[in-house]
Amino acid sequence: MSDLQSAALTLAGVTLVFLLILFLVLRARRPQTEPAPRAPAPREPRERPFAKRGRTREDEPAIAMAPSRLARIKSTHATEAGEESAPPDHFDAAALEAQIAAVEQRAADASAVPPETPIADTSDEAALAAAGVVVRLVPQVPLRDAISTSSRIGGRPRLPASLDWPRIDSVDAVFVAQIACDALPAALWGGLGPRHGSLAFFRHPATSAPLVLHLAEGGPPRDPPHGEPFPEWPVDVIEAAPGESESEAADTPKDWVAALGAEGYDIADPAFHPFDWQSMLAMADLLEARLGGLATDAALPAGASDELAEAAHTNHDARARAEEIIAIIRDTAGRQDFSAADASAVMAALHAIRWTHVTHATDPETGEARADILTLPLTRHNARADLWIGAYLRQAFEQAQRGWCRDPGLMSAPARAFFEPLWRDLAERAAPTMGGGDPGREPGMLRLLTLPANGLLPGLAGGGADLVLTVAGAEFAVGDVSRVRAGRRVPETMRD
Repeated sequence: MSDLQSAALTLAGVTLVFLLILFLVLRARRPQTEPAPRAPAPREPRERPFAKRGRTREDEPAIAMAPSRLARIKSTHATEAGEESAPPDHFDAAALEAQIAAVEQRAADASAVPPETPIADTSDEAALAAAGVVVRLVPQVPLRDAISTSSRIGGRPRLPASLDWPRIDSVDAVFVAQIACDALPAALWGGLGPRHGSLAFFRHPATSAPLVLHLAEGGPPRDPPHGEPFPEWPVDVIEAAPGESESEAADTPKDWVAALGAEGYDIADPAFHPFDWQSMLAMADLLEARLGGLATDAALPAGASDELAEAAHTNHDARARAEEIIAIIRDTAGRQDFSAADASAVMAALHAIRWTHVTHATDPETGEARADILTLPLTRHNARADLWIGAYLRQAFEQAQRGWCRDPGLMSAPARAFFEPLWRDLAERAAPTMGGGDPGREPGMLRLLTLPANGLLPGLAGGGADLVLTVAGAEFAVGDVSRVRAGRRVPETMRD
C-alpha cells in the first residue's frame, strides 16, 4: 500500500469517528417526550352554559324579543362587528346576562309606568317622566329660513321622483307632516325608530286612516293630485320640559272666531281685507251663498207693521247692492292686477250697505207678538245676527295663512299685525307633538304623532278631536311603520 492510500484511509476513519461523536452529542441534548397516557374510559359530556336552552328550543315557549333588546342590537351592531370576539374558553355567561338585564332595566325605567297611574290624571313627577320624551313641533312665526328647514306640517311633501303619490284604500291621501329624523332627540321613543331620512305622515281624507313612510331621501315639493294642500308651516323640533302639556292647552279656545265675536268687529278693517284676487273671489262666493238669509229675514207676516215693512225694504235693497258688487268683482278679476286700493274700495262699498235682522217674540207680560229689529252694516259682526261675517273670518284666516306661507309680503301691515300674534299664540299653545302618551293605557305602543284639532291648522287632524297616531314598539324598533294605528282624543277645551 502506498503512502497516498494509507493517508486517505486514515482521513476517512477520522471523519467517521467525528460524525459518530457529533450524532451522540445531538441526541443527548434532544428533549425527551413522555409517552402519551392511555385514554380514560368514556364519560358523560359536561353541561356547557346555555346548552340545555339550545337542545330544548322546540319544547320551551318562544321568548319575545323586547324592543330594548332590538334597539341594543341595532345600535351596537356596527361597533361589535369591528371588534375581535372573545375566545370560546373565555365566554362569561353571567356577564352577558347581567348586561342584558341592565339594558332592560334602563329601558323599563325610561318608559314604563304602572297601568293604574295614568299620566293625564296625576301630578306625580316620576309618573310624568315615565311617559318618556315629548317633542313639540312648533311652527315658525315669523318665518326664519323656510328653504333650509327640513321639518314641516301641512303644505307639500318632499317625495322621491320614483315614488307615486300615496293612496289609502284606493284614495289619494292627504299630506299631514314630514319630519327630519336627524332632528329628533336620541331619547325619543326610548331610542327606537330611525334617526336618518324623514318620516312622512298621510291620512285618508274621510276616515283619517293613517299612512306613514320612512323616506331615506326626499325630492322637490310635490303637489297633490287633487285639491289644494294645507298651508305649509316650517316647524322647530323642540324637546318639551318634563310635565309640559303634550298638545292641548287648557286655555286655548276651541273656537277663536267665536271668542273674537264676543268683542265685536268689522271686516271693513284693513286687517281683514282680501289680499289677492283668489281671496277676493272666495269672499264674493261666500257672500253670494249667504244672501238668501236676507230674504228669510224680510218675510212679512200678515198685518206687518211699518217697521217690518221698512226692514223688508232695507234687506231687498241690501241684496241688490251686494249682488252688484259681486258682479263687479268677478268681472274685474283677472283683467287687471290686484291692488290694496281695490280691496279697500270693495270693503268700503260693502260697509255702506245696511241690512236688518228681525227676531219675532212674544211679550211675556202682555202676551202680544213683537218684533226686535237690529240694523247693521253688511260688514259688521254681531253675535245675535251673524249673516256671513263669522264664516268669512274663518275663511280669511285660512286664506291669510296660504298667502303668508307663500310670501309674508303679500299681507298688509294691519293684516300681519292681527294674524301673526294669533298664529304665534296657537303655535305655542297647541303644537303637534311626537312621543309622550300613557304607556299604562297602551302597553307596548308608542305615540308617533299627535295633531291637535284646535291648533294652527284647523282641519289638518280631519275631525273635531285630536288625531293620535301610534305604533307597536317592537315593530318600530326594526323600522316597521306599515301598521300605524289612528285614534282620537278629545281635547280638554272640547270636553263638557
